[in-house]
Amino acid sequence: NPVVFSGTPTATSIGGTKIDIFPSASVTLPTGEIAPLSLSGKGLRQKWVAIVKVNAYVGIHYLDNPSLLSATDPIGSLANTRTRMMVLHMLQNATANDIRAEFEDALDFNGVNLNSPEMSSLREQMTFSLNAGERAYLIGYHTADDNLEHFFVDTKLKSIIEKGPALV
Repeated sequence: NPVVFSGTPTATSIGGTKIDIFPSASVTLPTGEIAPLSLSGKGLRQKWVAIVKVNAYVGIHYLDNPSLLSATDPIGSLANTRTRMMVLHMLQNATANDIRAEFEDALDFNGVNLNSPEMSSLREQMTFSLNAGERAYLIGYHTADDNLEHFFVDTKLKSIIEKGPALV
């Protein structure tokens, strides 16, 4: 696991599942660089299954500089950050198809080109499933080597690394 959490966690209970949310973390990037991050927010993703709304996962967001996050333009303001991470703490089991569909929905909602070579590659590599209680780490970062956005996905079964001009 490339992520080390620190600080005193806040215990959050969602549907009987206790999740510790830490105020800070450090991430070892594929470059070997260690990036310190601070909690910038959290949210619950609910999804309709048949006629019942279920808690799918908790998204926990960290930034290298949370003060740069704008409430009026959260997506646009992320361009001002160097490193960011979304932790998906699963509350339900999710198949690879479920994960790909959720990823595509989020990208489409945020106006990302799903057919770019980088996005197509990422979607093709999302062949992992996650069970309740497991976590996926979605880490976006910049390097001094290029002007591209780098995307690192880490789960206990698979890691994916991709880069592109407008990836994260």
